[in-house]
Amino acid sequence: MKKHIAKLFLFAALMGGFYAINGFERPRVEQTDYRSNPKIARAWLATVLLFVAGTILAIWGNQIAEHVGWDIPAGVYPAIGILLLSAGVLWMLIVRDAAKM
Repeated sequence: MKKHIAKLFLFAALMGGFYAINGFERPRVEQTDYRSNPKIARAWLATVLLFVAGTILAIWGNQIAEHVGWDIPAGVYPAIGILLLSAGVLWMLIVRDAAKM
């Protein structure tokens, strides 16, 4: 039971960290040329989905694989989750900088 509570705290900490760097705040376009608010909004939504999916896979990926019954090595889902989580943060920073240009 302590393990589940620790995973919930880790999930909350990662979501709080993403919130702290304003990851959930959608950037606004300052100069409209090829960028527009709907395009930036779609890119921002993709970053949030990447981060949340990566967090879920990194924390609970092995348990999901056990329930589904797939025969995949134990560390694959957490590794994919960490890659998705990192890609979400990196892409969020890129989208934020592109909106300010």
